[in-house]
Amino acid sequence: MSSKGIILVVDDMPGKVNQIVRVAESLGYDVLSTSVLEVAKDYLEENEPEGIVLDSKFFLKVGDKESVHGAGNKMLSWLKTEGKEIPVLGFSYIPFKTTYPNFWGQMGESMFFDKSIFEKFLFSLPTKTDQSK
Repeated sequence: MSSKGIILVVDDMPGKVNQIVRVAESLGYDVLSTSVLEVAKDYLEENEPEGIVLDSKFFLKVGDKESVHGAGNKMLSWLKTEGKEIPVLGFSYIPFKTTYPNFWGQMGESMFFDKSIFEKFLFSLPTKTDQSK
């Protein structure tokens, strides 16, 4: 089976990343994951995945000892500045809309990660096959 494309996951919690990888791969996507903003940016400078799954808290640089609240905002701002129009799904197990209003202000409607939301997000993405037409 050929891949539908790549999903980039940016999060500092391996358990959540593993859940996302299992669902995405079962639906035919390859997954690249990182917990570091600078690694995600480096990847995105050369590549354009079909979608990004983004938490608001992760590491800014390789070697950082603590993840940073608001890193998702930095990523969204960078995507906008770079003119990258890649679908983004923000997620968390905590009530983002009240805890991180600036993050959700950039994201639009609030979405919380669960399998059904994630599957809907993946099904809504154009695949490499769609893009070659």
